[in-house]
Amino acid sequence: MRCIGPFASVHAHTDAATPAGGNAVSAGIGIVLVDASGNRLTIARPVPPHRSVNYLEHAGINAALETALAMGYRNIVVHCDNLFVVDHIYGREGDYDKSHVRGCKGICTRNRRTMKKFCVAKVVWISRAENQDAHNLARTATELFEEAVEWRREVAR
Repeated sequence: MRCIGPFASVHAHTDAATPAGGNAVSAGIGIVLVDASGNRLTIARPVPPHRSVNYLEHAGINAALETALAMGYRNIVVHCDNLFVVDHIYGREGDYDKSHVRGCKGICTRNRRTMKKFCVAKVVWISRAENQDAHNLARTATELFEEAVEWRREVAR
């Protein structure tokens, strides 16, 4: 595995969103990958709603890790604005509701396994203000999902 070179590293900003009011019809993840040369790849992916936004945050991290691997990157720093998810990946229990931990156990394990495929992989917490691009993409993905659901309802009538 090649671990050096100008194109070996990438930063990923990830976020997940559900509609205001907790509507369980739609959800979305947003990912912004930026490499050492400043090249950007943005992804807004509608996803079926799941148990919790924490699960969706883990799913966003997983999508960023898998995308970076597929593109040939071997070093990654993932920026996430959900402190629970960052703590969970590193096994820090904290003062969290145990139901959130149980609901995310499988995907957290998958993220840890995927991180081991990199030469260097870190997940760090950042503030929502620093993560605004990924947050906006996640909101866009949620809106796209809602529009698709509405369109399907109209077609079915």
